[in-house]
Amino acid sequence: MSLFDEFTPADYGKWRAEAERELKGKSFEEYLVWNNEGISVDAYYPAESLQTLPLPVLNNRENNYWDIIAEVPIEDDIAKANKHALEALQGGASGLRFTGNYLSDQHEMHGLLEGIQIEIIALQFDCGEANPLIHFMLKEEVENRGLSMEQMNVVIGLDPLGDYTARGYADYPENENYKVAAAMVDAAKNDKGNLKLLAINGRHFHNAGASATEELAFSLAQANEYLGKLTDLKMNAEDVAKRMQFTMAVGSGYFVEIAKIRALKILWANICSGYGIDVPCSITAETSKWNKSIYSAQTNMLRSTTEVMAAIVGGVDAFVAEPFDSTYKRPDSFSRRQARNTQLVAKYEAFMDKIADPLAGSYYVEQLTHKLAQAAWGLFQQVEKQGGYLKCLKSNFIQDSIKATCKTRDKLIKDRKISFVGVSNYVDKDEKMLKKIKKEVKEDKFAPELLIKPLDFYRGPGIIEIELFQKERVK
Repeated sequence: MSLFDEFTPADYGKWRAEAERELKGKSFEEYLVWNNEGISVDAYYPAESLQTLPLPVLNNRENNYWDIIAEVPIEDDIAKANKHALEALQGGASGLRFTGNYLSDQHEMHGLLEGIQIEIIALQFDCGEANPLIHFMLKEEVENRGLSMEQMNVVIGLDPLGDYTARGYADYPENENYKVAAAMVDAAKNDKGNLKLLAINGRHFHNAGASATEELAFSLAQANEYLGKLTDLKMNAEDVAKRMQFTMAVGSGYFVEIAKIRALKILWANICSGYGIDVPCSITAETSKWNKSIYSAQTNMLRSTTEVMAAIVGGVDAFVAEPFDSTYKRPDSFSRRQARNTQLVAKYEAFMDKIADPLAGSYYVEQLTHKLAQAAWGLFQQVEKQGGYLKCLKSNFIQDSIKATCKTRDKLIKDRKISFVGVSNYVDKDEKMLKKIKKEVKEDKFAPELLIKPLDFYRGPGIIEIELFQKERVK
């Protein structure tokens, strides 16, 4: 006999009636229903809540392996970047993401990768206008080493739509961007390795303060626009889709972020089905910049830990953890090591790589995934009805949508209903940060006159930190 046979099964109606009795007249919706930017989440989900939900297999693999990616700025010092890359790999990273628009020729590519076993790590490049050339330079470096592209795991982040979103302009004229992308995809048609050439930067929306629904919908709209424009140029849809990589930011709303990653896979499958193809969703995620603080910066370690866990449980392919002190200075070897160690603990001590989609079948997470996917699909359809992603960017539909979300969030932050430990709550009144800030402001002297309004990037804690800065000045 089962231990629970003697208990009468309780359905949702009985549970709610008991909950309302315990609330003694207080509103059930106010106290036991969580409204998260348009998504309502109940406190309790019974087994029957899953009966009407499709439960796709979100991870078609035996485990939950992900690459631990260390970000390495190239800037104008190739030797220094190479040194930092080797330090990261020796410290446990299984991949590198090179950033910065300073990689210009084969000699620099060789210097950047010197001493690195590129065939056994993940390589990512986010190098602006250099991106179209990187494939050819990397391919030559691979061949010079007696290797083949089939052995490589590479992401090259060409993303003109993301450039319009983040900067207001792209590196090529508007009518040339898709031709450049098509040429890159076509040039790689015989490369059999895991080679991604087109980036979908959902992180831009997140770091501008967008909701999870907006992140998903606008990322999906970008991906769909690339597919549509490149197939219009007679490219094969499957050839394009298999070269695409989503780069998402993950915040500290643990279950929402898990559901966001899972929902993205479902939504991408919907897009692919519309083109008659079946291509797995490739996702690199990174820690949020929006929720990181300057004051009590050590709390950023805790935020990042939550984000690492959420991304892994959600099922990303790779993750980049930003050093905790990057909000106010250039990270040093200690903070870079700490960022790597967050993932190393998750993998080698918590064994989070062993089980694929560990929350599959969770009533709560499945419902949250489903609700996010539904809401995002609805917003995506609005974008498509208005002519697609770029048209909505030009009309400010996307910017205005995110701005409205930010306005609501900012009020909640000011009212201390969204908390940031060490900034809005539990503040160290003796901490002095003004003189420690060493962030460099980089001005793009070659930026053209903007025809598109870029997103406004900001940090949520910054609203309260202005008050703390002022108190420091008064003292």
